[in-house]
Amino acid sequence: CKHKPSMIERIVNLLNAVLLRISTFFLQTALFFRTKDVGTTTGPYSPSILTTHTPLQFNKNTNKWEPVQVQTTKFQTAPKNLRIATHNVLKVTGWLTEWIIRSQERFGRETEVLKQVDGDVIGLNEVTVSFLRILQEQDWVRENYYLSDALDEKGALVNNTMHLERTEMGNLLMSRIPFRNLKSFTYSSAAELKRNTIIGYFFEENLTICSSHITAYEELEEVRRKQMKEFVEYMDQDQDMIIMGDLNLHSIAKYCPIALITTRITFGSGDLWLDMSSWSYGK
Repeated sequence: CKHKPSMIERIVNLLNAVLLRISTFFLQTALFFRTKDVGTTTGPYSPSILTTHTPLQFNKNTNKWEPVQVQTTKFQTAPKNLRIATHNVLKVTGWLTEWIIRSQERFGRETEVLKQVDGDVIGLNEVTVSFLRILQEQDWVRENYYLSDALDEKGALVNNTMHLERTEMGNLLMSRIPFRNLKSFTYSSAAELKRNTIIGYFFEENLTICSSHITAYEELEEVRRKQMKEFVEYMDQDQDMIIMGDLNLHSIAKYCPIALITTRITFGSGDLWLDMSSWSYGK
C-alpha cells in the first residue's frame, strides 16, 4: 500500500525544501556579487608590462620549489601531438556558500582529475593560495611538472606572477616540457583587469601558450574586447600562440561576435571551441 508520510516526515521534508531554496538563493547571490574586475582605473594611469620570470622545479634535496635555469643551447622539437588542458579551479567563496561547494574537499578532487588528464601543458584559472598549496604538494606534480609559480616556506609566491596583493586569485601554467621562456603580462589600468596572463614559450619553434582569465558577465563585452586587444597587440604576431583559459566568450548569439571578431577577424586567429562545436557563426 502507498506510504502516507507522518506529520514529522512532512515537517522534515518542508524544512529540507526551505533550506534548499535558501542555500540556492545565497549561492546565486554570492556568485552574482563575486569580485568584478572592472573599476580598477581609479588613480593614475599605469601602462601594460611584460615581465620575465624563471620557471620553478621541485628540488628533492631542499624540499623546495626553486628557480631552474633554462638551457638555451638545446630545445626539443615540437612533437606531432601535444596534450594541452585548461581548467577554472573556482576560487574559495564566502562562508555562506562554502558549506555548499566545500572548497578544500573539492580542491583535493580537482588535483586527482588533473592527474588523470595527463596534460603536457595545463593552464589553471582562479588559483588561490589554498589551492596552490595543495597542488604543489602533490607527488605527481613535484615529479613531473615545472610551475610558473609556487609558494615558499613562508607562504609567499616565489615569482609573484599572480600579484595576490591586488587580486585574490590568479592564473598558473604547469608543464612537463621545459620552458624556453616564462613571462607574465600585466594589463594597463585602462584595460580594467587585475589578473596577469601567464605566458609560456616552448620548443625550438617557440610555441607560445598562455593562461588567461578575462572579465566575466555578458554585458561587459566591450571590456573583454579591450582586454583581448591590448594583450594580443602587445605580443609577437609572427609566432604560433595558443590563448586558453576562462575567456568568458559567451556562446549566446547576442554576444558571440566578440569571439568571432576579436579572435578571427581582428587578430587573424581561430576559436577552437567554436570550430569544434555545432554552433554556427551568425546564428
